[in-house]
Amino acid sequence: MNLTYIREFRQRWSADMDDDLLRFQYASMLSHSSEFHDWQEAVLHLEHLVNNSSNYFRDALYLLAVVRYLLGEFDAARSCAEELLCIDPDNMQVTWIYRYMLVYYY
Repeated sequence: MNLTYIREFRQRWSADMDDDLLRFQYASMLSHSSEFHDWQEAVLHLEHLVNNSSNYFRDALYLLAVVRYLLGEFDAARSCAEELLCIDPDNMQVTWIYRYMLVYYY
């Protein structure tokens, strides 16, 4: 991930911290980084969206499961996936990642 691009997006989000779309886009960008500390920051933003935003709840919860998985937080990742499957049992992306977690880590 281009560090300059992340910095520029961080500045855009910082100018309007109440914009959930910008927060989600920023968290998504951080989740695609190869840096551990970016993943940790992404978790903070995604948790905020899961707890406070009905518009981005499902997308944020899915991405939170993925990022927690990348961080090695397998129980937390599984919990996010299970919560999302309760809401949307036909979601194939979540079904795939959930099954993958069960096969490889449990």
